[in-house]
Amino acid sequence: MSTKRKIIIITGLLFTITLVFGIGLFISNYYYWKAPSRSVYRISKTVPKRDIGYNNALNHSLDFINADGTEKTQVQFPFNFRRPEISKDGNFIYGVDDRVLSRSVYWDIKVYACHPDQWGAYQQVVGTEDPDHPEYALVDNNQRILLLDIKKCEIIKVIVEVGEGTNGFYGISYNSETNELLYGIMILDYSEWVENHFHSSDNYQVRKLDINSGKDEQIGIGVYPSWSPDYSKISFTGVDGIYAMNSDGSKLQNIFDYPYEKFDFYWNSYPQWSPDSKWLVFHFCDGRKIVKPAQICLETPIYKITSTGVTPIKITEDGKFPFWIP
Repeated sequence: MSTKRKIIIITGLLFTITLVFGIGLFISNYYYWKAPSRSVYRISKTVPKRDIGYNNALNHSLDFINADGTEKTQVQFPFNFRRPEISKDGNFIYGVDDRVLSRSVYWDIKVYACHPDQWGAYQQVVGTEDPDHPEYALVDNNQRILLLDIKKCEIIKVIVEVGEGTNGFYGISYNSETNELLYGIMILDYSEWVENHFHSSDNYQVRKLDINSGKDEQIGIGVYPSWSPDYSKISFTGVDGIYAMNSDGSKLQNIFDYPYEKFDFYWNSYPQWSPDSKWLVFHFCDGRKIVKPAQICLETPIYKITSTGVTPIKITEDGKFPFWIP
């Protein structure tokens, strides 16, 4: 067989493979974008009586454990329930689902999945603690923070959008008593972040928005802020550690220190407060456990630590996005 004929055959085969793959990808994307905007799933188990819950992506479950690391149990899901958070009354667990468009969900025995807008994937969902509207939640899709009716799958209003030159939101927390919103943002072009992969403190801001007045101010350097349940304290993930401070910004303290070059908000979760506002729980990726170049962390142990920064206590070897149960 001549060289020319071999080239023609190989080119034809490559074209056929590319065509078949392209058609498959087109069909996949078509169903991806045409997915139903909302759906309901029945969960057969209720929330176990434990101190802490967290995401177990490997088993598609929410795991529950006591604060001393004992009596771990699982509630299985048909999907990966990411970034779970619980309402202050303990009746609802909010989170995001990364099957189709990362549709937002919340749980009250049934799971309501919702994605009302086709822009971006939801990053986080938090309840508004509105007793008249338990279905209301604030959701972050990285570019906008929305007030959403999850049951109806309707956007009530846009609370805030990213400004020019801002990469996106990274973490939200809501104060139902004062109607104030904490959020983290990254002031950095994403391509620049990927290229450099190091982080100047100037690139990250923790901000507080008074939704009633519109006042919006920077209160810290970092991402993933969180109000304590009594709203007296605020925590966030800084570029060199986890911080806690009083809600007025006083007594800022680095309570969990890690090397500057290890900071990456894909691995270090926002810390979450205990019901008595004295402890924080968080997962942490040891930089020595990262697989490169995929930047996948092999282990993310979960720790608890007091808000004054005593030595952290490991609760379990692996898990993500832990939260305290009221």
